[in-house]
Amino acid sequence: MNMIHSVDALALRNMIRRCSYDVDRVKYVSDLLTMHILVPTFSGQHDAELAKLIKLSQEAKWVDPCIIDYIHEENLHMIPVTLAQSLNKLLSQMMEHPSFDLITVHDAFGCLPTNANRMRYWYKEIMAELAESDMINFLTKQLGITAHFEKYGDIADLIRQSNYGLC
Repeated sequence: MNMIHSVDALALRNMIRRCSYDVDRVKYVSDLLTMHILVPTFSGQHDAELAKLIKLSQEAKWVDPCIIDYIHEENLHMIPVTLAQSLNKLLSQMMEHPSFDLITVHDAFGCLPTNANRMRYWYKEIMAELAESDMINFLTKQLGITAHFEKYGDIADLIRQSNYGLC
């Protein structure tokens, strides 16, 4: 598998997580994060899996909503406040619209027509977030490539403003 296919799969999984989310879980974690942001907690259980996801998020400079499956009251203290703020912002954006079924086949996406614009929004948002992240350096480092790739400009806003459509 090459890096492009890996990033395609990452985008696909994130489309599913952001469109077809568990409403109760997202609300629960959002409430926990809000509490943690207002009054940070400093003790509790250590969770190795959550620690790994936090580290990956910090290295890639990108928040994946998969992390919400690992957050609970006992390990909330592990989450840096800046990450809690970013994740809570994402969860708030997700909850702005109801969860809906998203059908995916490889890199094709489908949903009811009433949800098509939201699906399109999330695709552009994921692409923009990847442009803002340090994903390219994060992935090349894992492949043993020591070069550091600099961005030639900020294209995230251009991606967000595009009329790109998913078919």
